[in-house]
Amino acid sequence: MKRITALIAVLSLTMTVLMAQTVDLNDLDFKTLDNPGDTYTIFETTSEVTVTEESEEEGFVYAPNQKGDQFVRLNLALEVPVRPKQLSLGGTGTLSYGMFLSEDFNLSGKISFAYSTTVGSNVFYFIPVTLCAQYQMMIRNLEIPLSIEIGGAIQSYIDRLYFGLVVKPEAGFFYRIAPDWSVGTYAGLYIMPQWYKDSANNYTGVISDIGLSVRYHF
Repeated sequence: MKRITALIAVLSLTMTVLMAQTVDLNDLDFKTLDNPGDTYTIFETTSEVTVTEESEEEGFVYAPNQKGDQFVRLNLALEVPVRPKQLSLGGTGTLSYGMFLSEDFNLSGKISFAYSTTVGSNVFYFIPVTLCAQYQMMIRNLEIPLSIEIGGAIQSYIDRLYFGLVVKPEAGFFYRIAPDWSVGTYAGLYIMPQWYKDSANNYTGVISDIGLSVRYHF
């Protein structure tokens, strides 16, 4: 019986000491743990808390075209001659590579192979190589490029060969079907002056093309 009484007394004394050392965390003056790697002593013990660096979420705005983005474009078009009247319908294929200098402006290089038949059942060929400057408006997934090209074109008709200036304004509509792909249609106008020593022979050919286009963006 004495042993039990002594044990109860010891337990009571222990509980009293523990309750006396209980600390209300709300009464503690915690320091703000600001800097990664900083440590602070919270209790009068050797316990320490280390602040670990966590990644912060940053705001991100998606832009379909950004500076430095590149693209490859393939065109297939129908050629509709405006002048001379001796030319009939034809076709063209164009391959181009370009880069965006800003979200809405890009430069590209183009090479095309085009032909138009004549009323005499002959064929007029021309191969334009141009530099294209393009401004592109964006309305959601719809892209509206407006461009101007300038360069040179090799022109061939029967036994005649000519190399001269070519200028081409163009407008189009593209739909962004995926981040990497856009498809659309366009219309352009090849303007090809021919200048000779005898100015009486000078002539300017005008050929429009209306076609379909696909672009791969990367």
